[in-house]
Amino acid sequence: MFPNRGGVHWVELNIHYDYDSEGNFLTINGVLRDITEQKELEAQLIRTERLAAVGQLAASIAHEINSPLAGISALLGLVQKKIYEDKETLENVELIHKAFQSITLTVQNLLNLCRPGLDTSQKININLIIKNTVALSRAHLKNKGIGTQIDLSPEVLAFECFPQEISQVLLNFINNSVEAMENCLETTNKKIIIRTKSSAEKIIVEYRDTGPGIAEHDIDKIFDPFFTKKKNIGMGVGLSICHDIVVRNNGTIRAVASTAGAHFIVEFSHPSPEKK
Repeated sequence: MFPNRGGVHWVELNIHYDYDSEGNFLTINGVLRDITEQKELEAQLIRTERLAAVGQLAASIAHEINSPLAGISALLGLVQKKIYEDKETLENVELIHKAFQSITLTVQNLLNLCRPGLDTSQKININLIIKNTVALSRAHLKNKGIGTQIDLSPEVLAFECFPQEISQVLLNFINNSVEAMENCLETTNKKIIIRTKSSAEKIIVEYRDTGPGIAEHDIDKIFDPFFTKKKNIGMGVGLSICHDIVVRNNGTIRAVASTAGAHFIVEFSHPSPEKK
C-alpha cells in the first residue's frame, strides 16, 4: 500500500499474461510501483539544468550589454566635462547617465540571481534582497498595471541566509500575484505590498497583494506539493518549494486566509545584537 501523502502519484505498472499449453488465458500477474519520488527528482534535475542554462545565458547577455554601456558611460563623463557651463544640457546628460546606471544595475541583479557561484550562505540584510528582486520585476509589474508599495524597516538587521533562494521565494510570490490579479476581473487597484519589521527575536517579512486572496478551506493545503488553483498550467509546486526554502534558511512561512488579497508572513531568526 502506498503511503497516504495526498496529491498526485506517478505509478509504473508491469503486467504479465499467463496462458496454458493450448493458448487459453489463465491469469494476469502484475506489479504496481510508486515512482512519484523518481519523477520528482527527474523534474528537479530538469529545473536545475534549465537554471544553469539560464545562468550561462544571463552571463553572456550581461557581458554583451555591460561592455557598450561602460563605453557610453565613459563618453558621457567626457561630455559633461566639456559642457559644464550649459546647465540645461548638463542636466539632460546627467539623466541619460543615470538611466545607463539603472540598466547596468538591473543587468547585475539578473546576473546575481542566476550565477551559481553566489548561491552560498552569507550575511545580508533582507531589505537589500527585496529591493533587488522588486527592481527585477518592476518592468513586468508596470506592464501588467500593478503598483508596488515597499515599506522596509531600517531596524532590520543582517542575518545569515542564501540570498538567491530568498529572492526565488519573493519572485514566486510576485509571479503568483501577477497571475491572480490578471485573471480577477473584480480587482481594480492592483498592488503588491511588502513590509519588513523587526521584533526581539524575529525578522518579519509581510507580503500582500490586492488579488482574490486565499480561501479559508485552502489554507491548510496551500503549501502541499501539487496543490494548485491554477486551471491551465499550474503544477502546484511553487509554494511547496518556497516553504522548503524558508525552512532551509531557518525561517517559517504561513498564509493568512483572506478575500482581500493574498497574505503571507515569513519570519527568520533574529541575529544577536553584537552581530549588528
